[in-house]
Amino acid sequence: MKFFFRVICMIMTALIFACTNDIEETNGNPSTINGLIDFEEVEYFTEVIGQTVLFDIDKADLNDSARYILISQAVWLNENNEYTIFITGYADEQGTRGYNLALGAKRSAAVRDFLILNGVKEDRLQTSTFGKEKPLKICSSEKCYSANRRAVTAIRRD
Repeated sequence: MKFFFRVICMIMTALIFACTNDIEETNGNPSTINGLIDFEEVEYFTEVIGQTVLFDIDKADLNDSARYILISQAVWLNENNEYTIFITGYADEQGTRGYNLALGAKRSAAVRDFLILNGVKEDRLQTSTFGKEKPLKICSSEKCYSANRRAVTAIRRD
C-alpha cells in the first residue's frame, strides 16, 4: 500500500512540475514553483527521488521499485544536463570478493542501461563497483544484507 501511495505522490509531483510556469524568487531563498521545491535543486534528486536502488539476492535485474526510482532520476537528469552521473554497484558480504565485484558491476551497468533507455546521454554516465567492500551495514541477517545489495547514483555538476 505504501508503494502505491508513493507512486501516486511522485506522479502528482511530476504533473505539477510539468503543468506550471509560475516560478518565483523569494528573498534570496531558492526559487519555488507554487511553493514546492525547484525541480533543479540537487536536494530534490538526492532526498525526494533517491539515489539508491536495491536488488534481490544474486540478481542484477531491476525490480518495479528500482525502475520507478530510475524513471524519476532520468526525468530529472534530462532536465538538468549540467550534471555528470556516477553509478556504483554493491553486493552483500555473502560470496567471494571476485563474484561480488562482478555482481556490483552488473548492477551499475543495469542502472546505466536503464537511464540510457530513458533518454540520459551515455557520455554523462560512469560506472564502478565496490562489490562487498563498502557495506552500509556489517551483519549476518537477511534484512541487513538486503540494504547492501544496491546501486547508488551520485551526481556532480560539470
